[in-house]
Amino acid sequence: MNLFRRKPLPAIFALPAILALGFTVAAGSALAVPVSYTGTNVLIDYDTDTSGGDSVSTAGDSVTLNFGSNFNVSASPSPGTSNSVAEAFGSYSANFAFSARPGRVISGYQVTFAGTYSIGSPGSVSISGTPGFSTDNGSGSWGWTTTFDGASFPGLAGLVQATAQGDGSEVPGPIIGYRQMVVEDQSRPVYGASTWEEIPGKIIGYELRQVPDSDPPEFYEVPVYGPPTLVEIRSIIGYWDKSVDDHENPIYGPPTIYQLYLGQADIGISGILIEALTVPEPSTYALMGLGLAALAWTVRRRNAG
Repeated sequence: MNLFRRKPLPAIFALPAILALGFTVAAGSALAVPVSYTGTNVLIDYDTDTSGGDSVSTAGDSVTLNFGSNFNVSASPSPGTSNSVAEAFGSYSANFAFSARPGRVISGYQVTFAGTYSIGSPGSVSISGTPGFSTDNGSGSWGWTTTFDGASFPGLAGLVQATAQGDGSEVPGPIIGYRQMVVEDQSRPVYGASTWEEIPGKIIGYELRQVPDSDPPEFYEVPVYGPPTLVEIRSIIGYWDKSVDDHENPIYGPPTIYQLYLGQADIGISGILIEALTVPEPSTYALMGLGLAALAWTVRRRNAG
């Protein structure tokens, strides 16, 4: 797999990247410190507050923007989640002004990027630029070198992205209750309209009565009843409702996630080296030619003499 393939990112990602990242330093600070460096063939001017990076080092006709270990974009899903995706964004920039010293002309620039990355599958990292860098496995160092033609340094800016995925198997939680259903409460009947029925009173004694035409007379006892009693008759026409647990419809507690995998993605920029490429001015070649011609003429005269 070509780890240095170009992978353009949608423009919609640029805004959250610039807003969220603290790696590039805000421009226009009141504490700006202009710096001018005299190289072998060029002058380099920059502002410590707007150049980007943690520090700047210079040598020859080059300047290096150092990020150290502070520029790192990391993405990791939260454990205990199912089908989760974590994304992190960052941006980088490099702003320098180059001008050629007398007798030289800037013909272009060579820019070298360097950094590290680490991926715990499934995950991916990418950084925009020319040619850019993108990969979805492994760990180690990344880098590329590109050139720009022309005397003016175009400035550098790009987007850094890290994406990681996580997945888990969801197991339903324990039963913590049941849904309710309505049934008849047999202990609470509903009665219809009342009716009254007369019931004979209680036996309060007996009286003797003669058997007709008995000789000698025969007697038998007849019960004597007290006052009758009125009894209310109420018919059950239904029952009140009540709510009970429906054991066929349990309520479960929070599910448990058994983590199947949890990705991790990290990418960082350690430094950006920018070198100005110069050639002699055309007038320098003309003066050289005149000098060589004069030297040849002088040698010829001496030989002739």
